[in-house]
This record gives sequence, structure tokens and C-alpha cells, in this order.
Amino acid sequence: MKMKCREHNCKSVAYPDPYCTDHGVSLYKAIEQYIESIYRHSREIYIGRTSHPEARLFEHYIDSGREYLTILHWSNDWHAIDNIEHRFIVHFKDRIKRKNKSHKSDGALSGPWNSLYVSWGKKSGSPGPDVQLQITVTELSYSSRILWPVKNQHLQPITLRVGMSAMQAERQMENINMEAKDFSLLKRSRTQLD
Repeated sequence: MKMKCREHNCKSVAYPDPYCTDHGVSLYKAIEQYIESIYRHSREIYIGRTSHPEARLFEHYIDSGREYLTILHWSNDWHAIDNIEHRFIVHFKDRIKRKNKSHKSDGALSGPWNSLYVSWGKKSGSPGPDVQLQITVTELSYSSRILWPVKNQHLQPITLRVGMSAMQAERQMENINMEAKDFSLLKRSRTQLD
């Protein structure tokens, strides 16, 4: 299957790679350099994709104590984001600080947009990577999000940082899970009425 480059609609590319050679190399190199920078300053990293970065930040913080999540790229193409995530999981597979349990892209895709991210915890005594934009997340809600997809996101990564204790984060996650269930039930009941 042939399609246009996702970056600038230039020459066709072979599926599943969503970029032409020139723009793909540029994107992948930028992402790789940013992950390398994070890796140098972290105690551990996890490479993933999500439709709700704020919630994923809290999950990683609660489960593994990684208090940062850097969004590197957004895509509205599930196959493209899955392919890009897999590319970097494999690229960093032999790194001791990479904490992905498998060497492939796992998990269900959801939502119209998904982001490629790196979850990380800062290494003790490290100043951390050079972060251009950092947002401290102090509240989590299913219906309101801080971040939405940004075109050319790979040129300007955004780092989220947890701004509360692990116990407070757990309570926030419980609330968002209840909101999601309520939303799902409401949606289902509206469908049944129609």
C-alpha cells in the first residue's frame, strides 16, 4: 500500500512507515536524540504510547515511581504510532535502564490521537535533561486534559511532572477511573435510548 508522507504530503511511502525517507529520518533522529538525553539523566525509562498522557504519567508514578513523562510525538494514525513506538522499543532494547517488559509495542490503542512518550525518573544528583517545556500536573480528570495533539510535536517535546504524593496520585487515578466508568455507562444508556 502506498500513501503520502504524513509530514508534508510529499512522495509516497511504503506502509506502515508513515513518512517519506527524508522526513522519517529527520523525525526518528530527533526522537532518538531526545530519548538518549533523557536516558543519560534518568535512573530508568519506559517507552510507550497513550491517548491520555496525564493519566499515563500518574500510572507510571504509582506503579514505578517515575515522576516524569515526556511526550515526543502525536499521531492520529494508530498503525503509524504503533510502528514508531515499536521502532524505539527495539532500538533501546539492550539498554539496562529500559523497563519495558517486552521488545514490542503492547497494549490496546484508543482515542483518535495517541502520543509517543518516555516515562522516566530523574537520576539522583542529575540536573535532568534539557527540557524546553515542563508542566506540573496537580489534578487529573477524565473529561479535562492539559494536553492535546500539536502538529510537529517532535520538534518541541513537552515534559509532564507529577505535582503530588503517590497517595494523592492514587486517589486521583481512582477518581478518573470512576469518571471513565460513569461516562461509559452514560454513553451506553444514550445509545440504548436511540
